[in-house]
Amino acid sequence: MEDAHLEFKKVEDESAKPEEAGVTYDITLEVENDNLEQLYQAKVWVKETTGYKDLLEFNLVEDHHNIDDIIIYLAKFAVQEHNQQQDAHLEFESVMKSKIEPMVGGVVC
Repeated sequence: MEDAHLEFKKVEDESAKPEEAGVTYDITLEVENDNLEQLYQAKVWVKETTGYKDLLEFNLVEDHHNIDDIIIYLAKFAVQEHNQQQDAHLEFESVMKSKIEPMVGGVVC
């Protein structure tokens, strides 16, 4: 997640668990990462007497997107890259057909 550019979208779910020295909040939130919406789960501890906050966990929720969302994201990326490389001005409209081919060691399986 080193080069991630996450942008907060909305809270999907949250819960608070009182603890002896504060409260732990479990939050499921939606973010945008390079135009692809993703769900993350965060755990934040708050010491309410001082307002101190600590991010305990921040993890991507697996299998949130269907394959169509990913294909559209990659198609938009392909058009953008082509435009930069060829000094072109194409605009993405839609995906007509896609095919997924697994690769191992740079070779299509």
